[in-house]
Formats: sequence, structure tokens, C-alpha cells
Amino acid sequence: MNLQSLIKLDQQLLLWFNNHQTDFLNHFFTLYTGKVAWIFAAVVILFVIIKNYKKESIWILGVLVLTLVLTDQISNVVKYAVERPRPTREPALQGLVMPVFGNLSSKYGFFSAHAANSFAYALFTTLLFKRRVYGVVIFLWAVINAYTRMYLGVHYPGDILVGTAVGLLLAALTFTLLTKVFLRKKTLVKISPRDLNYIFVALGSTILILAFISILRAYVV
Repeated sequence: MNLQSLIKLDQQLLLWFNNHQTDFLNHFFTLYTGKVAWIFAAVVILFVIIKNYKKESIWILGVLVLTLVLTDQISNVVKYAVERPRPTREPALQGLVMPVFGNLSSKYGFFSAHAANSFAYALFTTLLFKRRVYGVVIFLWAVINAYTRMYLGVHYPGDILVGTAVGLLLAALTFTLLTKVFLRKKTLVKISPRDLNYIFVALGSTILILAFISILRAYVV
């Protein structure tokens, strides 16, 4: 399969994801993809890290922030180096891609910083917390977050796949740095069921609130 065939397939898949819209999902995915919506869950996870690692948490949080900054900035550099227009700004797809609420996003989209950040965060915290069930849940959160970008029409599936790969690779590298350099004498802690419940309550309540607001906006207000 040559490059043009891959680009065509990428566009066709994007249109399939983007063209199955509902009023509820338009509101829900717009909220879901925003960073502000997840502040409560982020604070709870921050609490769990500090509770379990005390003084060492400063190194963990520092490396985690470094990971997210790297994924975000590398994405920005690649976007302007490659200059691939987002689906909402691709002339060949005008009239075919349906922007949600008229949101075209920025000019270039390769690769997805949302996907890179989400999967980097999911892998880093999964390795840190050492709970398989947490990993399943947080990776599901990342998958949905990545999906929203295609649903909203601002990223191709190819943007998502590359962003996911970059995020996973960087998280693996920075977590190795954390354990080999900053936590050499500290054994990783398997978080308790109670801490796990705190996180799940935060994630679950956030999703319920987003769903409730979306129902109000779509069908009531």
C-alpha cells in the first residue's frame, strides 16, 4: 500500500468516525476532551501519589510533568514541521467533515498531542500504581479521549496512532529514568484498595457529571 492509499484510508476512517454524531455525544465528547473537566480526578491521583510516596513524590510528579511537557512540545514541533492540515481544514474534505459546534481547532494536526498525553499519562501512572484494574480503567479513559479527537473531526486516525506510540514510548523512557535515577532506593508501592476506590470514584463521578451536563445541554436547555 503506497502513501496515497494510506492517506485515502485515513480520510475514509476519519469520515466514518466523524459522521456518526448525536446531540448528546457532541456535548459529551466536547466536555470529555477538555482538560478542565478532569481537574478533580487529577487532584485525587495527586493525593494518592503524595500519600504513598511522601518526600519522593516530588521526583515522581516532576518526571510526570516532564513527560507531559515532552509529549506536548514534541507534538507541536512535529505539527509545524510536517504541516499536515487537520481534517476540518483540509480543502479536499470541505463539506464532508462536520466540525462540532463550528470548532476547527488549530491549523495542523499531525500528530495528536491529546493522544500522546493521554497514553503517556495512562502508562506512567499504571506502572507507578501497580494495579492491573487501574491500568484497564485509565487506558480505557485514554482510548475514549483519543476517540473524541476523531469524532470532533480535528484528527485523523493516523494522527492518533502516532500520538499514542509517541506517548507510550516517552512514558516508558521517563518512567525508567525515574526508577533508575530518582527512586533507586525506593521500592514502588502497590496502592491500596482504598486508594484505588478514591481514584475510581473521582473518575466515575466526573463522567457522570459530564453526562448530566451533556443531557441538559442537548435535550433541556
